[in-house]
Amino acid sequence: EKETRENKEARLLLQLYKKGRIGLFMKTYKYFMDKYPKSEYEEMIKHLAAEMFFDKSRKENDLKSYQQARAIYLDLLKKFPESPLRERTELLLGYAELERENGIETIQSFQAFLEKNKNSEYKDQAKKAIAAGFLILNKYDDALASYEDLSKTANSKKQGIEAYYRIGDVYFQKRDYKKAITAYENALKLYPEYESQFPNAHYNMGEANFWLGNYKGALNNYVEFLSRFPSHPHGGYAMTRIGENLDILGADKSEVIGAYLESYFRYRDNPGAKIARIRMLSQQMKGMKEKELKKAMEEIDNIAQTSDLPRINEFVTLMKADGFSKRDEHLKAMNLLITYYQKNPTSTDVQFFKQKIMGSIAEVMNKNIRAHDYMDVLKFNGKYQKTWLRSSQRLDIPYFIGQAYEQAGVFKEAYLKYDETYEKLLKIQGTFEEKEKRVTEKLPTLSELRLRMAKTHTARREYIEAQQLIKDIDKKELRTPNENIELVELKAEVFEQRGLLEESKKSLIELEDGWKGKPELLAPVLVRLARNQMKTKEYIDAIQTLGRFDDLKTASANISNDLKVEALRLRGETLEKQGKKLAAVETYMNLLSQFESQKPMTAVRYRAGRILFDSGDINGAEKIWEKIDEAKEPMFRKLADERLKDAKWQNDYKKYINRIPAMSEKK
Repeated sequence: EKETRENKEARLLLQLYKKGRIGLFMKTYKYFMDKYPKSEYEEMIKHLAAEMFFDKSRKENDLKSYQQARAIYLDLLKKFPESPLRERTELLLGYAELERENGIETIQSFQAFLEKNKNSEYKDQAKKAIAAGFLILNKYDDALASYEDLSKTANSKKQGIEAYYRIGDVYFQKRDYKKAITAYENALKLYPEYESQFPNAHYNMGEANFWLGNYKGALNNYVEFLSRFPSHPHGGYAMTRIGENLDILGADKSEVIGAYLESYFRYRDNPGAKIARIRMLSQQMKGMKEKELKKAMEEIDNIAQTSDLPRINEFVTLMKADGFSKRDEHLKAMNLLITYYQKNPTSTDVQFFKQKIMGSIAEVMNKNIRAHDYMDVLKFNGKYQKTWLRSSQRLDIPYFIGQAYEQAGVFKEAYLKYDETYEKLLKIQGTFEEKEKRVTEKLPTLSELRLRMAKTHTARREYIEAQQLIKDIDKKELRTPNENIELVELKAEVFEQRGLLEESKKSLIELEDGWKGKPELLAPVLVRLARNQMKTKEYIDAIQTLGRFDDLKTASANISNDLKVEALRLRGETLEKQGKKLAAVETYMNLLSQFESQKPMTAVRYRAGRILFDSGDINGAEKIWEKIDEAKEPMFRKLADERLKDAKWQNDYKKYINRIPAMSEKK
C-alpha cells in the first residue's frame, strides 16, 4: 500500500478508534475531513466516526452524539449506495430507533429496508422489528398482523415460532388478558419444544391471571415459571407475586412472609428481591412497635433511594400506606397517599392513586362509624366532597355518611343516603361489578340497607313505610347478631305503633325460641317481650318473661347494664299494675341500690316514694325522698316537698278537728 501523508493520517485515525480515544479522534477526524474532502478513505473514516459517536451516545445516553452518528450514517448511505456496508448501516439505524423506542422511525426504517432488500437474509428480523415498532405506538392490530404474517412466511423456523409466541405479548400489552392467555397456551401446545426459549409465556400468563383476579391460576403460573427458569432475572418478581397471591388467597401469614423472604435472600441482587423486602416490611408493620416501625421506614426509604426501578417511590408510598392501613392507621395512610399525589400529579397512575385515596377515606369513615364518631365522618365528608369524593364511584362512602346522619339523629338525610346506595346497588345486583365491589369496598347487603331505611322511617314515625321495608328483609343477609336483634326490636316497635300487639309478641316469641343458649342475643328480646306483655295486660306472663331474663343475667356477664335497668323498671311497673305495691317498691329500691350511682334514677326514686305515699306510709315516702338532691333535680324535690307538706297539713288538720267535741261526735 502506498505510503502517503493521507494514508498515514488515515491509519492514525484507525489507531485512535481502536484505542477508544474519542476526544482526540474527533479533533483529528475534523482536521482530516477538512484537509481531504474527497479522500479515498472517506467511507472508512466516516464509518469509524459514526461508530465513535454512536458508542458515546449509548454509554452516556447523549442525544447529540446519537444525532451526529445518525447524520453521518445517512450521508454514507446517500454517497455510497452500492457499499457492502449499506445493508448493515440500514439495519443499525433501524435498530437504533427501536432501541430508543421511536416507533414511527423504526417502522419507516425497516419498511424501507424491506423495499430495497426483498431477498435479504435479515427479512425476518426486519418484519419482527416492524411489529415491535407498532407495539411501541400501541397499534395492536398492526402488530398482530405483522406477527401473524411472520409466523406463516418466515424463512427461519425459529423466527416464525417466536412470532407465534409474541402474539401473546401483543394481547398482554393491550391488556386483553384473556386473549393473551389463550395465545400463550396455543403457542405452548403447538411448539412445546421451544417453551424453554420463551419464559415470557409463563410469566405473562401469571400476570394476566393476576389482573383478571384468577389468583390460583396466577400462583400456578409463577410456580411453573420459577421451576423452569430458576435463574431468570424476573425470578425475584415472580417469587414476590407468589407471596401476593398467597396473601390474597388467605394463606397463613407465615407462608406469605416466607415467599417474600425467599425472594429477598434467593434473588438478593435482583430488583425483584428489593420489591419483596418492601412488601415483607409492609406486611409486618401491623405488629411493629414504634421503634421497629421507624427502623422499617428507614430501610424502605433506603431501598427507594438506591433503586433504579421506575416509579419505585410511587410503589414505596403505596406499600407504606398499605402497612399503615394494616395497623388501623387509615388517616396516616390517606395523608401519605394525598401528599405523594400532590407532589407528583403527572408521574403517578392517577386513577389508581385516586382509588387508593378514596379507599383510605372510606376506611377512616368506617372506623369512625364503628366508634360512633359521627361528627368526624360528616366533617370528613365536608372536607373532601368537592375534591376526592366529587366523582367517586364507591358505594360504601354514601352508606357510611348515611350511618353518620342516623347516629346524629338526622334521619331524613340518613334515609336519602341509604336510598342512594340501595338504588345503585340494586342496578348492579348479580353482576361482575358487584362481585368486584364487594371485594374492594365494605358494602352492605340489600337487606341491611332495608333495615337501615326502615329504622329511619320508624324514627320519623313513618310506620307503614317501615313495615313495607321490613317485609322484604331476608334474615340470611343480616350478617351480625346485633342486626338480627335490631330487626326484631324494630318489628316489635312498628307492630306496636300500628296497634298490632299480637303480631309484635309473636315475632318476639319466635326469636326467643331460636336464640336459646345465646344470652347476649336473647336478653334484649326478653325485655322487649315483657314490655309488650305488660301493654297487653298479660302481667303474669310479663313477670315470667322477666324471670327468664334474670336467669340469663346470672348465666352471662355480657348483658348490658341498660338492659338490666330496663328489666328492673319493667318488673316494678308490672307489679304496680298487679296491685303488688310493696313488691314494686322493693324492686325499685333494688334498682336504685344497683345503678343510682351510675345513671340518673331520680324519677325511679320519686316513683317508689309516691307508691308508699299513696298507700299512707308518709314516713316511708319521706325516707325515700330525702335523698333527692334539690340542686340536681329541683322539679322532683319540689313535687316531693309539696306532697309531704300537704300530708303534714292534712294530718295537723285531722288532729285539730279531733279536738272539737261536736266534730268528734260527728266523726
